Amino acid sequence: FYGPFIFTWLYRGMFDPGLLKAARVLADLSQKALAEEAGIGSATLVEMEAGRSRPQPETVLAVMSALERHGVQIRDGAVRRLSDRIRFIEGDDCYLKLLEDVGTSLAGKPKAELLIFFGDDAKSPPDVVKAYRKLRLAGIRMRQLVEQGNDFLMGETHEYRYAPKDYFLNRVCTVYGDKIAMVTKTDVKRIIVINDAELAEMQRNLFMWLWSISPQPSETHATERF
Repeated sequence: FYGPFIFTWLYRGMFDPGLLKAARVLADLSQKALAEEAGIGSATLVEMEAGRSRPQPETVLAVMSALERHGVQIRDGAVRRLSDRIRFIEGDDCYLKLLEDVGTSLAGKPKAELLIFFGDDAKSPPDVVKAYRKLRLAGIRMRQLVEQGNDFLMGETHEYRYAPKDYFLNRVCTVYGDKIAMVTKTDVKRIIVINDAELAEMQRNLFMWLWSISPQPSETHATERF
């Protein structure tokens, strides 16, 4: 009973094969890239774009989800961009892309600052360290909450505060400008970026409160510095 109903809803409400190609182009994806993102075969996508197939609802949802992760939606007979308020950065280099956005978002702003919840400099690969240095050279200040007892600190000790071991989880959350970014635990490396001034201010206030009640490290034994 539900199968035909869901299929009809998908096609009438959120998916029109004739608009799929336009949506893919707007998302700046090749057929191969979109098929891989959705976890389907390229031939299946070609048939869908041509309107020659009747794919299963789960296939349609997979394609729609892939497009939405790239900021494009098909709905009510139209292709449209999703709001820039929430977006995803995916891939092995997602954190590097995030730091590029930090640099772009804070460029030229007075008192520019990157706040990092639950960082660990020892786990930062060379490319990330290089990106941090680039931000610092651009005048962007960094402050981090790190695990109590961690003495591998690549910045000056006054840039760090200790978070209790019982509450520390190396799942980084950052605050910069009007944005919050959170690393999520999924099958693929993914970061959620929320562009919301009030939420960013709330998260910044939380960081500042924790900063104000947390101890400052007294020394660092990092073999490399920013």
